[in-house]
Amino acid sequence: MRFSDLTRCAARELFRRRARSAALAAGFALAAAGVVVFSGVWQASRQDSDKILAGTGTHFITFRPAAAQDCIVAAHCPPGQMNCPPQGAHPFWFNGTPTQLLPPDLVAKVSTLSSVRDVSPCLLMRLTHRSGNPYLVAGLDASNATAVRTTSCAATDILSGEFLKPGESHQAVLEESYAKSQNLTTGSGIEIAGQPFRVIGVANTGARPAKADVYVTLQDARNIAYAGMYNPPADMTNLLLVEAKDATSHERAMSEVKAALAGSTITSYNCYLPAAQVMGINQQTGKLLLAAAGLAAFLVALKSQWAGLIERRREIAILKVLGWTPGMLARLIFLEALLLALAGSVLGCVLGQAILSFTPVHGAAAGLSAWAMAIPLVVAGALLAAVLPVWHAARQWPANGLRMQ
Repeated sequence: MRFSDLTRCAARELFRRRARSAALAAGFALAAAGVVVFSGVWQASRQDSDKILAGTGTHFITFRPAAAQDCIVAAHCPPGQMNCPPQGAHPFWFNGTPTQLLPPDLVAKVSTLSSVRDVSPCLLMRLTHRSGNPYLVAGLDASNATAVRTTSCAATDILSGEFLKPGESHQAVLEESYAKSQNLTTGSGIEIAGQPFRVIGVANTGARPAKADVYVTLQDARNIAYAGMYNPPADMTNLLLVEAKDATSHERAMSEVKAALAGSTITSYNCYLPAAQVMGINQQTGKLLLAAAGLAAFLVALKSQWAGLIERRREIAILKVLGWTPGMLARLIFLEALLLALAGSVLGCVLGQAILSFTPVHGAAAGLSAWAMAIPLVVAGALLAAVLPVWHAARQWPANGLRMQ
C-alpha cells in the first residue's frame, strides 16, 4: 500500500470518529500546554534565582603581603634610594598585614581573564592621627560600579550625604562607626596626612572585605601617599578588587588571578560554594521536572490509544480478513498517532503561550525553544505509547475480533 493511500485511510478514520479523535488531540494539547507553561515559568524563576546566586560571594581581593625584613629596610632606607615612606612608616595595610605595592599593569592583565567580570585597583593605607590613633583610608575608583560596590563601599551604602564622584578631589566618605567616634557629620572638615578634606557622606558598608574608616578617590589616596614618600612610583595600588564572572567560575578566577601575581594572597567569602551548588541543583531539577512532564504525556497517550484500540478491535479483524498485514496495521496506527500528536501539540503550544501571558510570574514567557521542546516530546510520547496497541493488534486473531459487538 502506498503512503498516500495509507494517509487517506488514517484521515478517514480520524474524521469518522471525531469524538475519539478530538479527545486524543485534547490530551496531547494539554500535555504540550503543560510543557510550554512549565518551561516558561521555570525558565523565568531559574533566571531570577540564578541571577542572584551567580553574584553571591563572587568577589575577592588579592594582595601581596610584605615580608618583615621589607618593613625593616623601609624604616632605615636613605632618601632617594627606595620607594618607601619616611620615618619608617609603612602605610599600605590590609587585614592587619603590611602589603607590597602591586605592578601597575596588573589591572589590565587581570581584566583580560575570561573568568573575571570586573577588576578595580584600590589603595588601602593605615595612617595615624595626631593623637596617635591609627585609622584606615581606602582610595577607590569612584567610577567603578561593580567590583568596588561588592568589596568596599558604594552609593547604596550611603546613610546621609552622597557618594564620591569621579574627578572631584579632597572629598571623603566616612564609615558610620568612625564618624560617630570622631563626632563628625556630613559637611564636616577633616585632615588626612596634613591635607584638608570635606566629609560629603556617611556610609554603613556592613561586612565588606575592603572596609575602611575613610573613603576617598583613588587619585586623592595616591596624592596622600606621594606626599610621604621618596621617589614614589606612578599608579600605586596595593589591592585588586575582583568580581568573578559568576559563582561557578569563582574558584577558577581566584586561581588565575593568583597565578598572574606570584606570591599573592586571596581573601574571599566561601558563600560562592553553596551558590554554585544550588545553581547546579536548579538545572538538575528542571531536567527531572521536564522528564516528569514527558512521562505524563506518554501515559495520557497510552491510555487514550489503548482505549481507541479496544473500541476498534472488530474493525481491525475485518481489515485482517481483507488482507491487511500486521505491518500495514502498524503503519496505520502509528500514522494516526502522529497526525493527532502533531495537531494536538501545536494547539497545546498556542494554548500554553496564551496561559503564560496571564501568568503573574515576572518574565514568564516561552519562545520557539519551548515549542521545539514540547512538540517533539508529545509526538515521541504518542508514538511510544502506540507500540503496545500495535503489538496487540498484530497478535489479534481475526475470529476473536469478529466476535466483538
